Amino acid sequence: IFDRIRSLININILNSNLNEIPYFPLAKWLCLERNNLKEIEENRLSQNLNYLILSKNYFKVIKENYFKNLKYLKELIFYENKIHSIEPFSFTDLSELLVLSLVRNNLVKLNKNIFYGLIELRVLNMDENSIEFLN
Repeated sequence: IFDRIRSLININILNSNLNEIPYFPLAKWLCLERNNLKEIEENRLSQNLNYLILSKNYFKVIKENYFKNLKYLKELIFYENKIHSIEPFSFTDLSELLVLSLVRNNLVKLNKNIFYGLIELRVLNMDENSIEFLN
């Protein structure tokens, strides 16, 4: 459905029952809040992205390959998903990330190297999780 409008830069698709992330090669702002997203397929996110909002979806795991080559990403919001696990080195390519929000998920255990590469991070919000263990 979006094949003919690939020149979009700012995209908001809210409350739309999306099951997969549409590809917008020039996107700088992508908000896909309140959909049915469970994972990010490889090469589905624009390398130009500055802001990515994936709140109120159904992600359970943040995988190592989700954010490959997103070197310009400044803000990543995963508010209110079902995330219980973050694979080590998932954020390695996000050297420009300033804000990471993982509020209202199911995180209990944080393993070593999950935040590796976040050298510019200024805001980390993990409120309303059940974090018991930092390794």
